[in-house]
Amino acid sequence: MPRFSDVLVLTVFFLHACSSSSQLFYNDCAPTSYVCGGTSFTIGYPFLVDGRHDYCGHPKFYLSCSSSNDTNSLSVAISNKNFHVTSIDYGNRLLYLVDTDFAGQSCPQPFVNTTIDTNLFRVSDRCANLTLFINCTASSSPIPAIYDITCLSNTNGQHSYYRLDNGTMDDVLGRCSSTVVVPMAQDTATRMVNGELGFGKALREGFSVNWLPGMGWCSKCVSYEGRCGFNSSAPGDHTCFCFDGAFIDSCYSRTNLGTGKPSDRWKSILGICAGAASFITGCFFITLWYHSHKKEVMDAERVEAIIKKHGSLALRSYTYSDVKKITKSFREKLGQGGYGTVFKGKLFDGHLVAVKVLGESKGDGEDFINEVATIGQTSHVNVVTLRGFCVQGSKRALIYDFMPNGSLEKYIFLENTTATTTETTLSWEKLYEIATGIARGLEYLHRGCNARIVHFDIKPHNILLDQDLCPKISDFGMAKLCPRKGSIVSVEGMRGTIGYIAPEVFSRAFGTVSSKSDVYSYGMVLLEMFGGKRKKSSRLDSASDTYFPNWIYQHIDQSESLMAYGVTNESEEIVRKMMIVGFWCIQTMPEDRPSMSRVVDMLEGSIQELSIPPKPCLSSPFDLIVGSCATSSVYIE
Repeated sequence: MPRFSDVLVLTVFFLHACSSSSQLFYNDCAPTSYVCGGTSFTIGYPFLVDGRHDYCGHPKFYLSCSSSNDTNSLSVAISNKNFHVTSIDYGNRLLYLVDTDFAGQSCPQPFVNTTIDTNLFRVSDRCANLTLFINCTASSSPIPAIYDITCLSNTNGQHSYYRLDNGTMDDVLGRCSSTVVVPMAQDTATRMVNGELGFGKALREGFSVNWLPGMGWCSKCVSYEGRCGFNSSAPGDHTCFCFDGAFIDSCYSRTNLGTGKPSDRWKSILGICAGAASFITGCFFITLWYHSHKKEVMDAERVEAIIKKHGSLALRSYTYSDVKKITKSFREKLGQGGYGTVFKGKLFDGHLVAVKVLGESKGDGEDFINEVATIGQTSHVNVVTLRGFCVQGSKRALIYDFMPNGSLEKYIFLENTTATTTETTLSWEKLYEIATGIARGLEYLHRGCNARIVHFDIKPHNILLDQDLCPKISDFGMAKLCPRKGSIVSVEGMRGTIGYIAPEVFSRAFGTVSSKSDVYSYGMVLLEMFGGKRKKSSRLDSASDTYFPNWIYQHIDQSESLMAYGVTNESEEIVRKMMIVGFWCIQTMPEDRPSMSRVVDMLEGSIQELSIPPKPCLSSPFDLIVGSCATSSVYIE
């Protein structure tokens, strides 16, 4: 019987050897940036490109950088036909494609049906089928529900048509030389039918396909900081590469050790390491590891479950060591709050980021889970992009795109109106653009993304501005997912920031909590763009003992000029419009507030189309808490 110390020495030796070879695969298969035709693509499993190891992607998902019309573009071959790749969405497993036959043609004519290898792809549910009727003989009888393709008409009096379904029409087929079916994005098809988009441009916008339905194992692998890979000898042809070995599904599923080789040059090394490590450590190391890492395993399993249900494969998992390197050991601090501290950093590819290092987890770490689960599946110009996260032991960090202009807060709560900084020079027109961008971002969260999201903490501090002053909604720690076909959410207790919280979040006597709670918070932000930005005006100071929305309401329908509050004649209409919309948004009862889609329409429409809303029950947050606005007629949930 060998002594414990001898076994430990052997274990350390073999684990070191295995770890060294395993880390090679792990490092090789990290998502990489690949530039083609001036466009940068993130390449991860299951895709392969030149220069990427064959065990890091599936051989049937090879992307090539090819030349077409003197322009390089990323392309993929599907069913013996080439398509340009315009974008890759790993979170939703979507590949955005354009038929290469349509490139450079102002009026392309599809000659054959678009066919997709259903073993690898399927046309996504975001697409519609476009049926084309080519070279049809004119007829005096009208053809219902069909649209003319004027650019394909010829001098022989023949016309071509399209319609949005897969069906055929006998009265058309008998007069047409051919019919062709091609997929098209739903929104593109709608704009084409409405006359907002020409036929040729619509075809060149392309469509999207989902890849490989059986990718649940990869979500599990990534959630445990592994890297997905291909292994023809393993069950399911896949492998999860980890720092300490190659496993079937997960870096924490030690019983599912992969037996196949990912590459011939490492076959013997992996075989020896796997066998030796399994034999030597079988008696004590798994137990020792389990006890010493029990909390980390439980935390990782929790994050895995969330990412598998809601998250995104595009999110990269970083180690705490990576976070320290990205932030240069937390050298440059951008801000600090109850949630933790934000540091400026730079990813390994040079991309600037803001790294939010969370403080000690409270309870079960709900804020961290919420943020990964919600923002991890969003993609919108007015929502901040989450690049990755770190969960290692008690360490938690979130990595976002860096916003060089900080938060909206510093632009509307000015302390020095005589300063010459950028903040004091924002015009009302620019503030109006920012307000409209925030509204579009909230509309997307409420209606447009994969799962409807209620933010619950909309305030100027959580609106970040990029280099072009484009607003980005941030900080999803309090957010909640709601049903796809509804907007009512179940919440316990109160969440949000005093001054922006809707009445129903304080008390269900005011109604149910829903996306309309975000509408209320947005309305308060709109009003603060006037009340906060112009608070140094002497006339506004004289009313400082009045709750500022009350003061603003007195001016929305009066004929007096707002010049005394820093508003020019040219800007007065948009300022009054913002104030009117703001008061519609902060109506006391949720059902009286507009949706964010309606808010966008109101902001972009004419002020003459807006009516003055009823004066809401306007009180300070403290008055609202103690119930001064409550009446006997409110709905009780």
